[in-house]
Amino acid sequence: MFLLSVGSLGCLVYYINRPAYHNLDCITMPAAIMAAYWGQRGIEFIKNEEWKRFDSLSLRHVTVSGVGLICIVAVLAMATGTVLQFAQNSKIKENYHNVQEFEDFAEQIAAVVPENTPSFGINVPEICSMLHRRTECFTMDFSDMLVRPDSLKELKDQLEHAEVPGAFTGKSSMNIWKRNDPETYRWFMDHYELKETIPFYGEKFLYYIKK
Repeated sequence: MFLLSVGSLGCLVYYINRPAYHNLDCITMPAAIMAAYWGQRGIEFIKNEEWKRFDSLSLRHVTVSGVGLICIVAVLAMATGTVLQFAQNSKIKENYHNVQEFEDFAEQIAAVVPENTPSFGINVPEICSMLHRRTECFTMDFSDMLVRPDSLKELKDQLEHAEVPGAFTGKSSMNIWKRNDPETYRWFMDHYELKETIPFYGEKFLYYIKK
């Protein structure tokens, strides 16, 4: 119940204030500590070879040991995932040691894309943050597309009611849009035309204006 409650609370915080990643740290740390604590029961179950006298064990002991074994797997999975993610992030950050280059890129976008332009897609919120701008879209990127299948329909509705007649996104994000919701993608292409393409480290950021 503790793990389910913490997991649910973590998902709630994730969608209410997604950029506040420290909230997720506050949620996951107790879960990791409790998983490690219960994992000790699983280690004792294996160390003492208690499975050999399984018939003589009480239901409570078997349940606690089973939960402990599950927690061992969970802790090992979290530890392995953290190490792999850290290695991947370290490799990615090698391309971002030159902060001035990224600032120049942000200034280039600021010169092309008007303020308050609806902005969405992968890496776009970080650019808006660098420019001290709002994305003007509730749907910030598409990493939760499987969880929120109606995100693109909501995005279409937001674009229809936007004050600024334009849109800023990336090529990879448009590919995701085309693959997940061809109908709204066709609507976007019928009503918007590409005005500017800004390349940066293999990605192409796109600025559209209404036709």
